[in-house]
Amino acid sequence: MLLIGMIFFIIVSGNNIFGILDNVGLKFLGEISYSIYLSHGLVLFLVFTQFSLLSLKDLNIYYYICLLPMIFTLVYIFSIATYTYIEKPFLYKSK
Repeated sequence: MLLIGMIFFIIVSGNNIFGILDNVGLKFLGEISYSIYLSHGLVLFLVFTQFSLLSLKDLNIYYYICLLPMIFTLVYIFSIATYTYIEKPFLYKSK
């Protein structure tokens, strides 16, 4: 627990962790993180209902592992779209 507190303190103090936190891709991921949070459930629901995968216990682990990159990609694309066309315009209007 002490180690986690020390890491948190280092980050809060303005350290960028060897430039990792200055990465453009990570900054963009941070901007769309709320859209990811809101849309991942919808995408998961649609994927599992369209592929009739509601029963995860019957899935072969290899099939599930192959399905994960597709789900991540769909969530990412859908989140970019919702951020660009819904969230960003409302952010500009609120300023």
